[in-house]
Amino acid sequence: MKPENAVTIVVSTWDGYACAWPPLCHGFKKYWPNCSWPIRFTTNFLDSPCGEGLKLGEDTRDWSGTMRTVLDIIETPVLLFMSEDAWLSGRVDSDAILGFAKFILNGRANYIRLSRAYPSHVRCSFESDERLVVLTDDAQQRTSLQPALWRTSVFQSVLAKDENPWQFEGMAPHRSRGTPGFLTLQRNCRVFPYVSHVVPGWKASPLRRGNWTESARIYAQREGLEIDFSQQPETHMRMDPG
Repeated sequence: MKPENAVTIVVSTWDGYACAWPPLCHGFKKYWPNCSWPIRFTTNFLDSPCGEGLKLGEDTRDWSGTMRTVLDIIETPVLLFMSEDAWLSGRVDSDAILGFAKFILNGRANYIRLSRAYPSHVRCSFESDERLVVLTDDAQQRTSLQPALWRTSVFQSVLAKDENPWQFEGMAPHRSRGTPGFLTLQRNCRVFPYVSHVVPGWKASPLRRGNWTESARIYAQREGLEIDFSQQPETHMRMDPG
């Protein structure tokens, strides 16, 4: 299977964070206009402003249960996981991202994080591409919910029952031990720039603990976006879709 047809972009979100979707879609349109992969938002009842809202219904599952449902829906062997606040801030290198997906398809990798890791978490350079490094088997951040390409079956294998995202980030690195091919970008490689603490000049993700950050305001001003920052993301799911 060609990488152009082998990847689904999964945006992990819910309807309470719908205010973050338009800036994300703005970034796709401006900074990745030639993206050929389908985009799937894990919505509850709402349509997404780009891609497709999966409309999974009432938020009665734990986060990991929701992700299991999503992974059963998508049919591609590779996914690009990202959250609703990973707003693109620079042009995406499509050729590089396609090449990375090919490494997963041909068995050379299982996970490629599209941000850098702490130097102490890096074992060695990846022999197939100088832009990538291999994560140590015991790295505390061996897996992350930062944007990353995953072999779909490997993502499924590190999911546990009844976990929220923060519990997953704490425990999934341990569950990934023994599985080879966990990679991340070299320190100065920026093939997938997005608003986050991992990009120089940005102090935080646009959303933090359910609140807008200064990075969101900077991004909106820079991109000419009108965002109503008085509208905070909801902290509890509204069960009535109407």
